[in-house]
Amino acid sequence: MTNESDDAAESRGGGAGVSVSVDHEVCSSYGNCARVYREVFDVSGMFAEIRADVDWKSVDHARLRGAEDGCPWMAITVSEDEAS
Repeated sequence: MTNESDDAAESRGGGAGVSVSVDHEVCSSYGNCARVYREVFDVSGMFAEIRADVDWKSVDHARLRGAEDGCPWMAITVSEDEAS
């Protein structure tokens, strides 16, 4: 899976057994996610976005969970596919 933004409501991305979404309905662009994992998240506008150039095979899942846990608005969802 690659970065997808179906509309202004969310940003999604993923691959290699993990998927990530940022809910723009609640994201306040606080930036914790980008501070924790700038290789995955970008906050250059009104919301956090999943970067289009993420190398999903090398993503550290623990660090990704840290970004999810660090979001004060719980706007980030990380899902892991156990089959991958």
